[in-house]
Amino acid sequence: MNRKNALLFRRAVGVAAMSGMLLASAAVGVAHAATSGAAAPQTPNPGKFNTLTGVAALTPSNAWTVGTYCVAHCSYTTAQTTRSMIVHWNGKTWSRVPSPNPGVSDLLEGLTAISPSDIWAVGYYSSLTTSGPLLLHWNGKTWSQVNTNFTDFANVSSISASSAKNVWAAGYGFGSNGTHTEIIHWNGSAWSKIPTPRPSKTLDLLFSVSADSSSDAWTVGQYCASACNTSTPTYHGFTLHWNGKKWSLAPLPVTNSLTLTAVDAVSPKNAWAVGQVTLSHNRGGALLLHWNGKKWSKVNIGTAFPQALAFSSASSGWGVGPAGFLHWNGRSWSSVSVRAPLATDFDSASTDRSSDAWAVGSYCAAKCTSTAPVQDTITMHWNGKTWTRK
Repeated sequence: MNRKNALLFRRAVGVAAMSGMLLASAAVGVAHAATSGAAAPQTPNPGKFNTLTGVAALTPSNAWTVGTYCVAHCSYTTAQTTRSMIVHWNGKTWSRVPSPNPGVSDLLEGLTAISPSDIWAVGYYSSLTTSGPLLLHWNGKTWSQVNTNFTDFANVSSISASSAKNVWAAGYGFGSNGTHTEIIHWNGSAWSKIPTPRPSKTLDLLFSVSADSSSDAWTVGQYCASACNTSTPTYHGFTLHWNGKKWSLAPLPVTNSLTLTAVDAVSPKNAWAVGQVTLSHNRGGALLLHWNGKKWSKVNIGTAFPQALAFSSASSGWGVGPAGFLHWNGRSWSSVSVRAPLATDFDSASTDRSSDAWAVGSYCAAKCTSTAPVQDTITMHWNGKTWTRK
């Protein structure tokens, strides 16, 4: 698979996921429609197809979010020219912060904050002559690009850190043996590539990574299980676990998983993952999994459709998605209402305490049935009692 086709595949995965999420939204449409009168956004929208894909909460007055906006060829039917976007929250307002754009197109997908002066953002860039992973670092004053020599690493989808010397980034790359998983590690001074098992010989991708210590980390994604070189391939989700020495596959309790989009490692005996399963009549259904230290098990969440996770402790966590938000209190999941526009897609969430959490994404503001809709950013904040748009 070449780079262009891989990017199209990634977009196709997102479209497939969204189709299932819209079905889930329809199941709770009455409640969700009642929330459409939300306040005007405060987040910047510098171009077209504005979207936020990663967020990191440090304190109630210090948070970051990253994303992308389109500056040319802004249509679903063309190869878009995009720029990275980084935005900072100071406790009152969001403001854009200058960020590097080394390619013709640049996109940020993940973010992790270790301290106010040590933050990483990841994604990919492409130009007429080259493309590859985009790694940006904040030192407390400026964002700068950190170059690597990983020439076959195409896209960094996610990043997570348990300390300044233990940072993991996951995604996928291209080679003679197809599209394959890629994981790199930062030890405080340099990035290095770490070998990973491949569930497929043709195509496997990583979408999310989460580390809670130097000996415990998870990453999740999707692989082609059969008919990979046909027009009707079969895809499944998968998980990889880091035990301090190597990455290994961990079996899933479902056979109809389509993809896993997010994971959050709380402790060695407590991790969560979300994704999709394939249902009848080409419908997608929600999938929530829990790791108890020995195995993954499926958790029933009804009609909710979370696609991002955020935990501040074992007794406080969030699952966010287009069909509403879910809250974990240490014993059970419960639905929490939010006031957001109807066509909202929440891509990321972050929380640093039970009274401070963020969910970010985008929504269609106009021309929603066209190939070039107006797409704007959205951020929602949890203060311990309610979610409000900021």
